[in-house]
Amino acid sequence: MIVCVCNAVRERQIRELVAQSDSRVRMRDLREQLGVCGDCGKCARRARGILRDCADCAGDPVAGHAPAGGFAGIPVTAGTTAAGACAAT
Repeated sequence: MIVCVCNAVRERQIRELVAQSDSRVRMRDLREQLGVCGDCGKCARRARGILRDCADCAGDPVAGHAPAGGFAGIPVTAGTTAAGACAAT
């Protein structure tokens, strides 16, 4: 799903950025690295919601996201990331 029409940024790109980051991703990071909210700003609410979702489900097996390296004896599969963040959607 497209989040930022002005810069053609997809939800998946935001989730991948969060998954690859070693620290908390902020709106400023989205603007600097992907261009989110760099023009009209209409994407701000959706982008914040995605960041909130990723923060809420990072490493939460119930949410369907695997922590770094997967769970004991269960490899990381499609729809999850080895980084432990929420890249499934």
